[in-house]
Amino acid sequence: MPEDNLHDDGATAGGSTLGAIAPVVVPALAATALAGLGTLFIRSESKSGVVGQFKEICVRLGVLRKSWFNDAEIREGREAFKQCLNNGKHSAIRVFVDSADGRGHQASSVNLLRRLAAPADQHGYAYKGTIEIAYDEEYKEKTLPKLEALFPEVDFKKPPLKLNDATLELKPFRDGKTDDWPPVEFGFSGAADEDENLAKKLRTRKFLRLQPYRWEKRNEIQFEPTELKSIRMDDDAVEAHEKLAELPYRLPARPPPRWEDYEKGGDLAKKAAILRRLIEENQKETLGLAPLYGIQSGKTMLRPPQDVLFNVTVGTLGALQSENTSRLPRHAVLVNTGDLQRKDLTQVDRLIHGDESETERIHRLSNHRTVDYESHQQRRTDLNALEAEQRIKLVTLEPAPSGDRPSNETRPEIGEVDLQKDLDWLASQDSGVLVVQLGPLPPELFQHLFEQASLPSVFEGQNTANQAIYLGKPYLHASMNQMVYPSLSANDDEMRNRAKNAAQQVRTVLAPDIQEPPWKAISTFIQDPDGKSEAYFTRLGEHYRSRENDKLDVALAILGREADCCTPPPNK
Repeated sequence: MPEDNLHDDGATAGGSTLGAIAPVVVPALAATALAGLGTLFIRSESKSGVVGQFKEICVRLGVLRKSWFNDAEIREGREAFKQCLNNGKHSAIRVFVDSADGRGHQASSVNLLRRLAAPADQHGYAYKGTIEIAYDEEYKEKTLPKLEALFPEVDFKKPPLKLNDATLELKPFRDGKTDDWPPVEFGFSGAADEDENLAKKLRTRKFLRLQPYRWEKRNEIQFEPTELKSIRMDDDAVEAHEKLAELPYRLPARPPPRWEDYEKGGDLAKKAAILRRLIEENQKETLGLAPLYGIQSGKTMLRPPQDVLFNVTVGTLGALQSENTSRLPRHAVLVNTGDLQRKDLTQVDRLIHGDESETERIHRLSNHRTVDYESHQQRRTDLNALEAEQRIKLVTLEPAPSGDRPSNETRPEIGEVDLQKDLDWLASQDSGVLVVQLGPLPPELFQHLFEQASLPSVFEGQNTANQAIYLGKPYLHASMNQMVYPSLSANDDEMRNRAKNAAQQVRTVLAPDIQEPPWKAISTFIQDPDGKSEAYFTRLGEHYRSRENDKLDVALAILGREADCCTPPPNK
C-alpha cells in the first residue's frame, strides 16, 4: 500500500475515517507487514480492536501519525519510557555528539543528555546509570573543548565524571569502527547531520535521532537490526496542529553563573566582568540589553557583517527616539557575541558617520558614477535626523593597532572597552546606543545573557532560535529560512509577519537598489507600540514550555508507547 494512504488527514483516535477503513485494511496490511518484517512486535493489549492493530502496524511501517496522540497519551508515553529507562536493566545508554562546526549541534545533544540525567522534579528522567558520550576521535581537538565548555560543573580530568546521579563516560571511536562495543538498548542524539543508521553505527538497538528546531535533517527512531524500518516523525502532527520538526527543546534548568569561577584573569575574566556589570545595569528601567549572535568577520550567514550591525544599531536608536517609546528605555546596550574584528567594526563606524557602503562604492566605481546613489543620500539624511554620530558609540576588547594611522583617516580609532566611562557616556545622552564588541562567550554565559535580555535579541542560528522561543522574549531570527516564527493560531499571523519582515531587513545589504531603509522595519518591531509583539512571544514561551509541546518529551513518549520500548531486544 502506498505510504500516502496511511497519512489520511481525517485519521484521528477513534475517528470515523479510521473506523471505516480499519476492518477492511487491517488483515491485508498485517499479512503484508508480517511477511516483509518477520520481527514485528504487535502490542495490542493496551489498544482496542482493529483500530489498535491498525495503529501498531502503521508504527512498524514507519508511518506513525502523532495526531493520534493527545496530551494525556503523551504524558502516559513519557512515563512509560521513564519507567523503562530506570527498570534496572539498562546500566548504560549512549548519546552521540556530532563534530559539526559551531556549537549548536553539540549543545543540543548535551541538553538532551542533561534532561535524561536531571531529577524528575526538574522535568528530567532521573537516569542513574552510565551515559556514554560517543564522538568521532578524528575531531577530538575541536569536540572535547566544546564538551568541557558545555559541562562547566564537570572536571573532565578527574574521573569518574558525575552529573546528578548519572556517570558520564567519554567513548570515542575512529573511522566509524565500533565493532568491539557491547550493544546497549538506547542511543540518543539532539543533532546529527549524518544520514547513516546511528543505531547500527553506535551499537544500540533503538536510537532516537532528533534535530534542532526546524533543522533540515530527519527526526526519527532508528533500529538495529536495520530490517526494522525507522519511524519517521517529521511529517506527523502532534495534536494535529504541529510537526515534531517545528517543536523546540525544553531547556534544562540551570543556576545563575558562578561569577567567581571566571576571575582567573585573561580575556575571559574581562568578558565575564563586563557581562556581569551590564546585567546589573539592565535591572534599571533606563537601560535595555540586547544580545547579538552571528555577526562576525569572515564567512558567515549574516554578511556583510558591517551592514548587518549597522542596520540593527540604527534601528535600535530609531526605536528609542520614536514617539512610541513609552514602553522602552532611553538607552540601549547591544552586546555582540560574534567574533567581529576591529577592521569590520571600523566599517560600521564609518557607515554611522555617513560614508557609503562597500557595495555602493563598488557599484559607483564600476559604473563610473560621480554622484552618490539615492540610497546613500537618504541614509545620510536619516542619520542626521537621528543624530546618530553623537548618539551611537562602538567599543571593543580588541586592542588598537600600534603604529601610525593612515594619513587619510581623520576619525579616532574605535575605543577599547572602559565600561564605567562608556556607561557614563551613555547616561549623558538623552537617548543613545552603546555597542560592545564582546566576542564569543562560554555556553553558560551566553545562555545567561539571552535570559537577561530586555530588548529583542538578534541571531541567525537554529539552536539559538530554540532558546529564544523557549524564553518567550521578542527576537529577530535573521535566517534564510522563510518560516522561522511559529503560529499558534490565525490570530498570530500579523505578529509573525511583522517579526519576519523585520528579521529579513536585518540581513539587507546596503546596496544602491534598496527601496526602503532596512533600519525602519527593525525600529518598528522594537518599538512594539501596541504591545502585540510582546504578547505574541509571551504566548510562544508559555506554549512551548509545556512538556506536551517539548520535542524530547513528545519523542520519548513515542518511543515509550510505540517502539516496543522494552520488549524484546533483537538477537545479537
